[in-house]
Amino acid sequence: MPSAVRSRDISLDIIRGYAILAITANHLRGNALELGSDVAFSLTLTQLTLASAAELFVFISGFVLFLARARWVGPSPALPSRGLAAKIARRILDLILAIIAIRVVGAAIVAFAYPAAMDPDWLAPQSYQDMLEDPLGSTAEVVALQHFPNAVDVLQLYVVLLALGAFQLTWLVRREWLAWATSFGLYALVQTTPLGLSFETTGWYYDPLAWQFLFLLGMAAAKHDALRRLDRPFVVAAALLFLAAGSALKLIVEFDLVPYGPLRALSAEDIPWRGKPALEPVRLATALATIIVLRWLVGVVPGWLRAIARVVFVPVGERSLFAYAASCVIVLAGAAAVLGPVHSRAGYAALLIAVLGATWAISTLHGRLAVRG
Repeated sequence: MPSAVRSRDISLDIIRGYAILAITANHLRGNALELGSDVAFSLTLTQLTLASAAELFVFISGFVLFLARARWVGPSPALPSRGLAAKIARRILDLILAIIAIRVVGAAIVAFAYPAAMDPDWLAPQSYQDMLEDPLGSTAEVVALQHFPNAVDVLQLYVVLLALGAFQLTWLVRREWLAWATSFGLYALVQTTPLGLSFETTGWYYDPLAWQFLFLLGMAAAKHDALRRLDRPFVVAAALLFLAAGSALKLIVEFDLVPYGPLRALSAEDIPWRGKPALEPVRLATALATIIVLRWLVGVVPGWLRAIARVVFVPVGERSLFAYAASCVIVLAGAAAVLGPVHSRAGYAALLIAVLGATWAISTLHGRLAVRG
């Protein structure tokens, strides 16, 4: 067992719980819960910084993977052990089950709750038309990573990260230089060449060849206890200044606060080096600074507020996959109740189907996760 394996950091469960709820709030945008999501969305990283909650989730997932699976690394310096490969494969199976559960329950909600001529602008990103017309074919495309619907695309990214992570974890423990050389090399190639899996050519919104580097950073932070070493006043101050500068720039551009000059014609998406699909350097640095600041905030807030955060966020962070799948169902069910015919039986039937379907499919998944840890 590697000596670097460390105990679970409760602050990271709080941050991951926040990240999952923030991702849910972001996915509320554009549907019938628009009014109710205004406050929630305004408190998410997408609005406040040059990063988003997805980066936090990926980094902390890498961190937790090292804590949970480093002891399964075998003597081989190049290949994952049979035990590690089996653990990773079972986790990937859990992800696939979660993806299928979200898609099936979502399609059931859409089929029962929505009028025939509903707004296609909201439904199109979810791609439930394909699911309803060809459920087996659509599901096969999603599972085979050939089609990337909204809400489950981050889980599809995680499937690839775990598959690569089995090798990265082995190299990080046995040949750390190899882990860094391959991971950073891939990331640098994505940033400087057309090598990446771009959305335009492949459909990937999150390019796994870039995001794997953030996943490795999370594993390395766990191995070297880096977050505790970075928990120093000058590091936190630097991270705060970096985040403040980025947030100020985004707000200035977003709200047209500069009447003249080159910034006047920019949008937030035009800010250099902060693209999300390829996890460009400004976004990567923002994500790391955000983790440092949020972890510091968890330690300095009053005890009663930290206790509330633990109650609200820790259960979500500890069972992140279950919580994310459940949140997707809640978003769809809530939208169905509003977008469906007012006071219609179909609308209420959809909510009942959502509750029963989610309870059966996702709680089964939760049971599997609870047994495995």
